[in-house]
Amino acid sequence: MEVQTKTDASTSGAIEFFKDWKIEVTGKLKRGSSIEIVYDYDRLPLVRSSYVGVPNWDIYVCYRFSPDQKFREKPMLRDPSYILSIPENAEFLELYFWNVGNGGSFYDSNYSQNFHFQLSD
Repeated sequence: MEVQTKTDASTSGAIEFFKDWKIEVTGKLKRGSSIEIVYDYDRLPLVRSSYVGVPNWDIYVCYRFSPDQKFREKPMLRDPSYILSIPENAEFLELYFWNVGNGGSFYDSNYSQNFHFQLSD
């Protein structure tokens, strides 16, 4: 699945997660700006359930900014791109992805270590 990023003047950078398990950071992950998270759903292909012909699965981006933010879960709603606003006081971004539906629950979490990204000024 090829994904076009939404990165523009309103975002300082992007993190892309590819189906071949590569991760690419473009631009800068700057405090006080917005970044784009781009996720290839082929990384988590196991749950694609439906009910009366309507998909009832999703992939969530689960993230937190250190030092004081709790994890937040945002459904990607079958849109492979999501914009995150980085707080001014954040030191790093930690995230993982969660595929859930009637077929179960699966994670893409760097082998349960989560993905960590240092933020800059």
